[in-house]
Amino acid sequence: MSRKHYIYPEDVAFTIVLNQKKQTKMKHNYLFPHSYKKWGWILAVPTLTVLGIWFTLWLINDNFGTLDGLADSLLNLLDKLICKGNTLEVMMTLAYAGLMMISFSKTKVEDEYVQIIRLNSLVWAMIINYALVIVATWMTYDLTYLYILFATLFSLPILFVAKFSWELHKLHKTDNDEE
Repeated sequence: MSRKHYIYPEDVAFTIVLNQKKQTKMKHNYLFPHSYKKWGWILAVPTLTVLGIWFTLWLINDNFGTLDGLADSLLNLLDKLICKGNTLEVMMTLAYAGLMMISFSKTKVEDEYVQIIRLNSLVWAMIINYALVIVATWMTYDLTYLYILFATLFSLPILFVAKFSWELHKLHKTDNDEE
């Protein structure tokens, strides 16, 4: 025997009220406060500078033979400092944390247009980063390819910050020109 279930208007109204109470708003803004941007720069700039110099000297030494004079002694000094213990891991973590704070901190005025600029800048940075990886895949071999892939880990947030900052600069410049 099948039972027929009839829906009465008061049941529908009760269900609608229940559904309205169950709805919750999803948080769509996962950005850090604006003050984190300053701390991000403090973390990222020194660590990326040291890692960049070390990586460049290491790449030149590995591909073109030994370095001469000051560059060789600088590479030896950085090798002793960076490759000792967990220093490389700590420096990379600080660089990533700093880049994340810079990339995902709110601007002073965070509105819909800034969010659109942020999204477009992120998409642009990903496209450029993947293009670099594709070119590196076809143009480099052996350990050089591994070194370049290591560098592309940092290039995505750096490209994003550069593009986003440039677009914000252009926005503020046009706002000032209109006034």
